[in-house]
Amino acid sequence: MKTLPLLLSASFLAFAACGKDAAPAKPAANGPVAEPLESGAHAHGDEKPIGPMTLGAYSFTVVQLGDVKAGAEAVFELEFAKDAKVPSLARAWLGVESGQGSMKARFGKEGDHGLHAHVQAPDALGADAKLWIEIEADGVTERAATAWK
Repeated sequence: MKTLPLLLSASFLAFAACGKDAAPAKPAANGPVAEPLESGAHAHGDEKPIGPMTLGAYSFTVVQLGDVKAGAEAVFELEFAKDAKVPSLARAWLGVESGQGSMKARFGKEGDHGLHAHVQAPDALGADAKLWIEIEADGVTERAATAWK
């Protein structure tokens, strides 16, 4: 039972460390200085806009951060217009529509107008595998798929 609080603390730290607005760590004296991230860059890798998507009343742009590799974690963001409504529950997975062999990930809030998720890719990504996004609102679940880059 003593390990449960430790595991919960570690998972919260990992999630909190993902924010774009985190201040960079100060380098050690006489140590190398890391270059600041360029505008629009993110610690997860290069932004790769996938394109616009609409699910029910929600319209957004899907953005991939970094690469998608079988058996590894992939990162995606949903960017909403400044005045757009953001859903409270959205999920994503890589694979087939049924989700068989995939692990669903829940999007978390990212800034005022976005959602952010770390999606575990299955060990085997078939040629027909896609990025599936699912939004639940008002008792209705809608989903759609798109290719990643």
